[in-house]
Amino acid sequence: MSPQRPEHARFSFCFAPSVELISIVRRAVTDFCRRVLSDAEAVARLGLATHELLENSMRYSRDGMAELMVEVILEGAGGRVSVRTRNRAAPEHLATLQTALDRIGRAPDPAAHYQRLIRETARRRGGSQLGLGRIRAEADMALAYEIEGTTVSVLAQACVGAAAGA
Repeated sequence: MSPQRPEHARFSFCFAPSVELISIVRRAVTDFCRRVLSDAEAVARLGLATHELLENSMRYSRDGMAELMVEVILEGAGGRVSVRTRNRAAPEHLATLQTALDRIGRAPDPAAHYQRLIRETARRRGGSQLGLGRIRAEADMALAYEIEGTTVSVLAQACVGAAAGA
């Protein structure tokens, strides 16, 4: 008899992200989700979103700390996955993030918007915002954010295919 799959799984990390730790956490997230979901594409998308969101936290965290929360909710033959990061940031970074996420949210074609970001980045110094555009375009995940004071929370979320063992 195989072990029963959870209908709801959630975990979080609170740490000071570094290039090495981001790769380790990404592998942990994908290894975990691979055991819960049979949708390999969804697992890869979740890994991409984890990596990109943590890179943003690493670059823009005011105190070097970030929180990562991953959630998988299984509903019949499918489900929903989400990755959320939370960190403190300087006001100028919060304003830039808000503008970038609002533009991404309004874009009718995420892939075309991502291509436009790539072209714009070639001429820009500083933050590229490519990672956020990549999550929306390549990982096909919806993005949302909340800003409370100097704390920002960025959420990437998507529906997924069948659960493993379903």
